[in-house]
Amino acid sequence: MKITFLGTADVRPRADAYCSSTMLEIGDDIYLIDTGAPVAELLLKYGKRPSQIKAIFITHGHSDHFQGIFPLLSQCYYVYGDANFDILFPEKKQADALCDCAVAAYLGTPFPHDRLRFHIPAEGKTATVYDDGVLKATYIPVSPHEGVPHFSILIEAEGKTLLFTGDLSERLKDDDFPKVAYEREIDLVVCEYAHIQAEHLEPCIQKSLAKQFVFNHYAAWRREEIAAFVSDPRYKIPLRAVNDGDVIEL
Repeated sequence: MKITFLGTADVRPRADAYCSSTMLEIGDDIYLIDTGAPVAELLLKYGKRPSQIKAIFITHGHSDHFQGIFPLLSQCYYVYGDANFDILFPEKKQADALCDCAVAAYLGTPFPHDRLRFHIPAEGKTATVYDDGVLKATYIPVSPHEGVPHFSILIEAEGKTLLFTGDLSERLKDDDFPKVAYEREIDLVVCEYAHIQAEHLEPCIQKSLAKQFVFNHYAAWRREEIAAFVSDPRYKIPLRAVNDGDVIEL
């Protein structure tokens, strides 16, 4: 499995980083975790086609985690008729609005729900929401921000396990770091660093059964802080901050 970090910035995109988006490749198939802009253009940059996408998983309905999906949907609606994939989106009203906007952009036929399929995970419930026999995704609820349902996502594929934390509560005040990381071995944890700090993550890392942690979704002004964090000798597992274009293979 090849993991490419397309976007690693927080809500403020910058010259060297786009908003959160990660591409998983298994053979010729593509799966996306969050779709911060400009996902459609980045897929082209990496030589990928919309027809390769099997599923898109959105952690929550804040624009910096899904704003790139609208151009992608519009293109798949109007241009790429062979695109056929599932979209796990936590908020139905937003999902419906995205479909309506795609249609409005071209004043065309009804949205092709048969090949661009939205699914809404149950709020507050841990559940396997996708399993195509190659990749399985389980949504794990974490504390909502501003009334928007938030999820961590556990990915299982090719005998490997990845955990994407999504956005966690500020300072981990709700103790919402996903407990599955303490209960089973995780090959890679991809942890946001927009709302939390090293001192609050320390006990989570020490208790976890993860083989390695990487940090994304962080602001430029936190670079020195995160660099000191990942080089701290107290931690016995590899820690690193990722940048746009970084690749990890499991």
